[in-house]
Amino acid sequence: MQVELLQRMPVDIRLAASGAAAKVASHVAALEGASSKACSVDHLVGSWKVENALGIDGVVVTLQVAPRSSSDCESVTGNIHYLGKETEYTISAVPKSDGKLHVKYLNDKVEPVYFH
Repeated sequence: MQVELLQRMPVDIRLAASGAAAKVASHVAALEGASSKACSVDHLVGSWKVENALGIDGVVVTLQVAPRSSSDCESVTGNIHYLGKETEYTISAVPKSDGKLHVKYLNDKVEPVYFH
């Protein structure tokens, strides 16, 4: 079930405001005292919400993705909340040719480590 919930999260970067990604890059640059470019993962930062998830009325899934804390463009951290559960993921993103992102959610807090 968890895999399906994450696969249904909207990750089309054409829908993400480019200003939001630039804001994250500016925030990182200010923290490091240097310039920082916008990264693919910056488009994922924010709160994402799916209502009636899995086609079930009343099931709400939220994903809170925190901004990068350094100029490292490899990943960000996100927490997914669903059905009273919370799971933390390390999230990476690679641009695809159609303007979308290939997003990978890694849970390295459990044994065995898994991703989807």
